[in-house]
Amino acid sequence: FMYADAVAISKLAALAGDSRGADGFAKRASALKANVQGSLWNDQMQHFVDRYKVNNQYVHYWDFIRGRELAGYAPWYYELPDHDPKYAQSWEHILAKDGFAGAAGLRTVEPSYEHYMQQYIYEPGTNPAAPECQWNGPTWPFDTTMVLGGLANLLNDYSQDVMHVSDYVSLVG
Repeated sequence: FMYADAVAISKLAALAGDSRGADGFAKRASALKANVQGSLWNDQMQHFVDRYKVNNQYVHYWDFIRGRELAGYAPWYYELPDHDPKYAQSWEHILAKDGFAGAAGLRTVEPSYEHYMQQYIYEPGTNPAAPECQWNGPTWPFDTTMVLGGLANLLNDYSQDVMHVSDYVSLVG
């Protein structure tokens, strides 16, 4: 989101004749893009993956989280990833039955995730009778919209052979 904001502000500044502002925000966008690709791309998982923000007995700060999330397709919504075939490989998981393709639509995480479709609470003292909202099962409309928009950008603006128009149609249907 920050990358898209910086790109938009850069373009608006250019339209307003503010070349200094346009250049400044273009540089910020470029730095954010480099940081996302350098810090969140996981070669082993072939996906953009979040990292842990805490260090405790269960997880270590800055390690990649334990699995792929549907949110890893959000960079394409903003046309952030470079036109590099390694990034496009991430889309192989979207239609896989053991990946994000569930019987009732997309999943937020793959079924191999250890807490897939399980209710659990992170914070000590949280009321178990009032479960929190979690991203460990069926997707939400917002996430699905990001994926479909990202896939449309992949199909229209990237040279790749992983996804096809028919794949987009099957996800919409």
